[in-house]
Amino acid sequence: MFFAVITCNGQQKSYSGLHIDKESRSWGLNLKDSVKSVRFFYTKYKEGLNPTDKSRIYYSNDVRNNFYYEFDKKGNILSQMMFLKDSINQPIISDSVHKFFYDVKDIELKSKYVINKKQVYPAYIDNLVKLYHHEYFKLKSYSAPELNQTFFDYTFEDGKIKEERRYYASLYNNKLVDRPKESDLDIMQIYYYDTRGNLIKQQIFPGAVGKRVGSLSILETEINFCNDSNLSYEYDNMDRVIKVKLTSCKTLIASEEYIYHPSKNYITKLKRFINEPMFSSYPSRNMIADYNEYGDITHMHFVVVGDTTPPRKKIGLEPVDRYYDYDYDRHNNWIKCRMYLMGDKDEPTVTAERIIEYYNE
Repeated sequence: MFFAVITCNGQQKSYSGLHIDKESRSWGLNLKDSVKSVRFFYTKYKEGLNPTDKSRIYYSNDVRNNFYYEFDKKGNILSQMMFLKDSINQPIISDSVHKFFYDVKDIELKSKYVINKKQVYPAYIDNLVKLYHHEYFKLKSYSAPELNQTFFDYTFEDGKIKEERRYYASLYNNKLVDRPKESDLDIMQIYYYDTRGNLIKQQIFPGAVGKRVGSLSILETEINFCNDSNLSYEYDNMDRVIKVKLTSCKTLIASEEYIYHPSKNYITKLKRFINEPMFSSYPSRNMIADYNEYGDITHMHFVVVGDTTPPRKKIGLEPVDRYYDYDYDRHNNWIKCRMYLMGDKDEPTVTAERIIEYYNE
């Protein structure tokens, strides 16, 4: 059993739990309604693809994350698998998946401690709506199976999270602990809000674990830890996030801007700028993504600053444009995605499909 120590009004209570939203951008999801499971697989490749182009499809598309997820009736992830050799027919064996455990009390807390008022996928909201999630997974090691526990310690003020302390504890021989040690502290975050209750800043400080690792993966890149590492947020008059900036060591590392539909509450365009990438899976620092009304990406364009006319078609091996179109089920979840990853939209490079099971069908 995994526990988070929740500190509220000076009293501490322990909850076991995990919750990751079905619409979490970090998990590459955006699933609607009562999804029980989703299985992803490729069904058709463009004829004549050379081995290099075919192998790059796995990494050079903006849709796929993992091949399998399973959820409970409240949308909490129960298990996931990153790879499936035969993603259509391979049975899901319990011992081979990454499992998650949680307590219903965590779900009750979610509705009480929501940080910002408006959330619209795919804005960077993974740190805006907090719940105390804990992972249980086994890693193969040369000596013995290893257990990893993630602990979260929260302090609340006026119904909002004021401070978060995240701990990582690695244990051997299946021995779990009730509380982490200070030497297990990964990062501490302090939250600041405006008068309307919107999160406007997160200060991020490394703990002993964070200092050993030396960096943090965040906002599609990584940062070196500094005492001034922070995320800042700007909102429109409807309390929707319109800009996120990541700063560390007095340097702007990355930023995102969101443009909303003029009459409907969804993001039509995301502009991302990665100024100082320690790591990035993208071929350029500037990129613009277009989204449809269901929150699914339709076009990714990598911007080449100072490019000449006619504009460049590739950056290294990567085309500057990727296109996507979809077929949907009656729940507005896509079940077929045609990916155009070669720079034009004449023929799909590959077609992906999803088999989705629902609790309410």
